Formats: sequence, C-alpha cells, structure tokens
Amino acid sequence: MQRTLSIAILLPLGFIPTATHSGEGTRFEVAAWIDHFDFAREYDTEKIEGLKLILDHAQEAGTTTIWWRTHAGGRLRYRSKVDTGYHNDSTIDKRLPFDCRDVWGWVRYGETPFDMLEEVVKLCKERGLRVGVHWPFEETHFAVNRHGDFNVERPRYWGRANDGRLSVKQCSIAYEDVVQHKLRLLDEMIERGIEILFIDFMRTQYDPKFEYVEPVQKTYRDGPWNKHAYSFVTKYLRRVRKRLDASGRKIELVAGIPNLDPAVKDTSHGFDWRRWIEEGLIDTLNVTSVPWSEDDPFGSTREVYRNIVETCGTRCRVFVPVRQYKHYTRGIWHYERLTKKTQAEIALQLMQISHDIGADGIALECLDYNNYTPETREALKRAAEGPCRFKKTVP
Repeated sequence: MQRTLSIAILLPLGFIPTATHSGEGTRFEVAAWIDHFDFAREYDTEKIEGLKLILDHAQEAGTTTIWWRTHAGGRLRYRSKVDTGYHNDSTIDKRLPFDCRDVWGWVRYGETPFDMLEEVVKLCKERGLRVGVHWPFEETHFAVNRHGDFNVERPRYWGRANDGRLSVKQCSIAYEDVVQHKLRLLDEMIERGIEILFIDFMRTQYDPKFEYVEPVQKTYRDGPWNKHAYSFVTKYLRRVRKRLDASGRKIELVAGIPNLDPAVKDTSHGFDWRRWIEEGLIDTLNVTSVPWSEDDPFGSTREVYRNIVETCGTRCRVFVPVRQYKHYTRGIWHYERLTKKTQAEIALQLMQISHDIGADGIALECLDYNNYTPETREALKRAAEGPCRFKKTVP
C-alpha cells in the first residue's frame, strides 16, 4: 500500500518550499468533524441553505473531507426508516425544551422536507469534497434522553454487570439482533452515497464490566474478562467491513481511537486497533488524542505520533489530531495554556510534526462555528490550496 500524505501545513510562519513528501502536485487534505447540531444558533440547520453555510464555514479552513454527524444518542438526523428521527416526542414547549440548551432542543432533523444526509452527500460531491459519516460507537453521546426506540423497546439487550446492575445507555453488540439493527442503519447510510464511515470510539460508554450478558458469558473460557469482552467489538467490525465491501464501492473505514499510546501493548484494556490493522478491517486510524507530556508538549507529541505511524507502517493510513475541542484535555487549548502560543501557532507546529513523522492526514475536531479562529482557518486554507511543498525540520 503506497502511503499518500494528506495533511494541511500552515505556510505563513516560515515553512521553506522544497521537495514534496508524497510527490509533486499532491494536494493536502484536511478532514473536519462536523456536528451541524452545534451550528444551530448561527444558521437554520433544518434548511438546505443552513447546510450550505456550514460547508462554507468548513471550507474556510481548507477542509477537503467532511465527517458528518448523523446520530446523537440513538436519535437519527435524517429520515430513517430503521429508527425514529432526532426529536423528543413529547409536547414542544418553549419554556421546557427537553435539551438543556435552548434552540438546540428544538431541531427535528428526521422530519425535514428533504433527507438531511442525502442532501449533505450531494452538496459535498458538488463541491469536490470527500464525504462520510461520523458515527459514534454505541451512539451514547451527551444525554440519556436520546436513546433510540430500538434501545428503549428492548431492555432484554441492555448491558449487565456481574452483580446484575443494568446499563441502559446502550444495547450490547454481543446480541445478533443488535448487530443486525446497526447493519440496517449502515445500509441506509451506504444507500445515501457515503464514501467514508468514521466510527468514533471516543464518544462511547462501552464498558466490559457491563458485558456480563449471555452471549459473552457463554463463550468465556479463561483469561482477562476485558480482553474477551472487547473481542466482540472486533467481531462487530468484521461484520461492518463485510457490509461495506458488499456495497460494490470502495468505502473507507476509519476508526477513531482516543488516548492512543502504541507503547501500551496490553489489549485487555481497550479496543484492539492493532488486530484491526493486521486483519485489514480498517483503512485509516484516526488518532483522536495521545497522552503527551506537559513537561515537553510538542516533543512528546512528536514521539507518540512517530511511534503510531511506525507501528502502522504501510498497512493503514494514519490521521493525527489538530484538535480544538475543550471538553477533553490534550487539545489545542491545553497546548495554549502551557506554551502561551496562539491557536494558529500551535496548529502550525502540530501540522509540521504530522508532516515530519509521515502521517497521512490531520483531523480537525470539532470544526464548530468559530471553534477554530478566523485567523487559523485562513492560514489552513492558504496551506491546503497552496503548492504543498515543505522542508522537513528533522531527518
């Protein structure tokens, strides 16, 4: 597999144009996580014009790939036939929005006169953008009142601890009916023409201690329980890969892993991303975050990034984060606090690191309204549309 560099590097702060890393004429790519729900205060996100404005905003940062959010909890943000649309079925009252944030609790993306995802795919392709879905694993984002009907109506599939406690946040994928439900959702997304499926393993509340359900217990023999429980995630990914391949189209499968450190070899503690690469289940590893050291923010980041790329080799593409997301640590804002540099300066340095260590892409999480400053977006755009030739800062 030929590695192709697909990142954006900020040019204005001193990069020296020299030989390309991946060949003359290669256009660097920037992948943006887009949650249109978080643009609802600025644009009417239930109308096509609002979607266009969101894409305009993303393209101000030189974005070439869109990972579009289609779920919030179990509520779907398009006109699904598999599960209900994204809304609260109770009486709408302006004084009592079911969401704790006014305006946002009002949107009914599953009831728009057009299909949200279908329209986004169309708009992206018209603009020459690669387009895919950001699909959180287990769909457990933000609030418990966003369980889909499938979950609510099937408590027999809820996760269960060894002491009998239930986890109502999600149904266990150890059950075949649950897997079939998720594959039906995937079929809907494939039908709408997606080119990428990004499964996000950060926005999840999957916990092996709540996998003491019959299918998992029945197949357990010995060894660490966590490793056995996590193996069902790998089995699920095999089913997803098979479904994507059966479409007859090349659909890229991206796995997003948080707090990724290749120095940790034990797979019993988390998702077995090494096996996924070895089996060819995923095309791209999206590194959501890494445990860099506060004593040497950029030096330790460089080292972890380099180790990840070397671990993956040519078997799998690697995207590393330029992450402006304040709900978690180890993002741009954290570098800002420690180094006193500006957002644009930090984005520049992270992108130079990604180029130096041979990463295949960078991801902007999340590209919400003005989350990346206008100055940063402008610099990103200039770099993405420029000649894309740089001098490595390290051998």
